[in-house]
Parts: sequence; structure tokens; C-alpha cells
Amino acid sequence: MHYNILALGGDRIGPEVLSAGIRVAEQVAASAGIHLTIRRDLLHGACWEVHGTFCRDETVADACSADAVLVGAIGAPKWDHIKVAGGAHMQDGLMRLRKEMAAYAGIRPARHWPELAHRTPFEEGVANQSDIMIVREMSGGVMFAEPRRSFIENDLRCALDTARYDESEIRRVALAAFELA
Repeated sequence: MHYNILALGGDRIGPEVLSAGIRVAEQVAASAGIHLTIRRDLLHGACWEVHGTFCRDETVADACSADAVLVGAIGAPKWDHIKVAGGAHMQDGLMRLRKEMAAYAGIRPARHWPELAHRTPFEEGVANQSDIMIVREMSGGVMFAEPRRSFIENDLRCALDTARYDESEIRRVALAAFELA
């Protein structure tokens, strides 16, 4: 077996964490007889510093043709106030990837680990045997809806961030959740 992986380190600690994850993936793949071809590229602030954009067209094309895309943490105050032409997805490299790849279902598993039970905030026994999958919509609605802006009203800083979903966005994430269930 052979898989083509696109690795986007992101910003700040992102490249370091992603590199460690790639080393683990390579060891596991090697022990299973799987060959990984890993191509690296830039995303968000790291991409902005080199190319003047948060996500290049070439990166999107590479991501769409890869078997998997691994992304490190992105973002820092340094890039928060840079505004570029286009909607919300053009202000954030990861958001653009999600939008263009139709990666709409964010999957967040949560389960009980007996070894870590003493570290949970729950009363003993409450979380035992829990195995939960949270499915979150990631490429529509609150992530991309307009208008969004900050302003001053009555001498107070205010923000407006619209949450708008159409039935197709709700349907696709609900179906993803039902399929997982």
C-alpha cells in the first residue's frame, strides 16, 4: 500500500507538533508495510510570510489530490488583523481548505480512560464506560456567514458574527453523524 500525504505545519508550535506526529506515522506505517510519501507545504501565517496569502491555489490542489492532509496548529495575533479580498475563507488558510475540500464534519471523540479517571472533573464513576462522538459542522454556517464585524456602540466594543445554515449544510452533517452512530 502507498499513500500520498500533504503535511501543512501551520504556525508557531504547529510544525514541531506535526513533525513529531509524522515520525510516529512513519514508524507505524513501516511496521505495517505501508509506504508514505509526505509532501510539505505552508499554511496560514507561515504561508503569508512567504507568499502573501494564507493558502495558495497550489496547496488546495495538492490537498484535493492527496490521500490525507495533516495540519498543525495555525494562527497568532500577528496575522489576526490582515484583511484580504474574498470572504471569511480567504482570511484563514485552514478555513479555505475546509471550504474547498468540503471537509464539513469535524469529528471529536471522547471516551473514558481508566488510567486518567483521577484527572477528570467528574464525580467518581460518572464518566465510566463513556464513549461519545461529537460531530460539528466545520465549513458553513457560523464559520463563513456574513456579516461579521467589530464596532463601538455606547462606548463599548462589540462584535457581530452571523450564524446562518441552510438545510443542505444541516442535512450533510446530520447524515455524517448518523453514519458514525
